[in-house]
Amino acid sequence: FIHFKMAAVAAVVLRHRQKGPSKKVGATRAKSAKATRAQYEELVKADKLRSLMAKYDKSREGKLNQQELSQLLKDNAGGVEPTEEELQFVLMTADQSDGRINGQVNLHELEVALQCHLALRQNKAEVEKYFAKYDLDKDGMLDRPELAKLLNDLNEGKEVEEEELDWIMANADGKIMESSGGIRKTELIYALSLWYSHVEDAHAACGGKSCSIQ
Repeated sequence: FIHFKMAAVAAVVLRHRQKGPSKKVGATRAKSAKATRAQYEELVKADKLRSLMAKYDKSREGKLNQQELSQLLKDNAGGVEPTEEELQFVLMTADQSDGRINGQVNLHELEVALQCHLALRQNKAEVEKYFAKYDLDKDGMLDRPELAKLLNDLNEGKEVEEEELDWIMANADGKIMESSGGIRKTELIYALSLWYSHVEDAHAACGGKSCSIQ
C-alpha cells in the first residue's frame, strides 16, 4: 500500500516537472492534490530523519547518545561545534518531547532536536547581544533584576509586573535544564517566547480587547 502511495506521489511530481499544473481544478481534486503533496513531504522528511539516524547512530541502538548527537549538530551547522550548554539543552528538550526520558535521542525525537538546534543558531547573535548588555556580573546568566531590565526595555520602557516576572522565571528556569536561579543563554529564547505568547494569550482571553495580564 505504501509503495502504491509513493508511486502515485511520484507520478504527480513527474507530471508537474513535465508541464505546468492544470488550470481548471475542482475543489475535491484540489483538496486531494494538497493532501498528496503534504503526504509526500512527510514521507520525504521521515526518510531524511531515518537517513540521519542511520548515519550517526554508530552504536546501532536506534538512538543517538551525546557524542553522536554532538557530531550531527556540528555537521548540520557547517562544522561549528555546539557548546556544552547548547548540546545539553537540545538533548534534554528532545528527550522530554515524548515523555520517556533516557538521556538519548530516538528517531521520533530527532526532528525536535534539529528544530531546537536551528532555533538556537538562528537566535544566537541576538542572545549574545542581550547578554553583553544585560548580564552585568558576567556570570553567564540573567538573574531576576537583569531579566527585568531586558524585558522592560523590550516592553518600550513599560515596567513588567512582578507576578509576570515570577511566572517567566518559574517557567523558564529549570524547565528544561537544571534550575540555576537565573536564565541561561539557551533558556532566554524560551523565556522570551513565553513572554511574547503571554501577551497573545491574555489578548485572546479578553476577546481581542485590551486588558491587563494576570
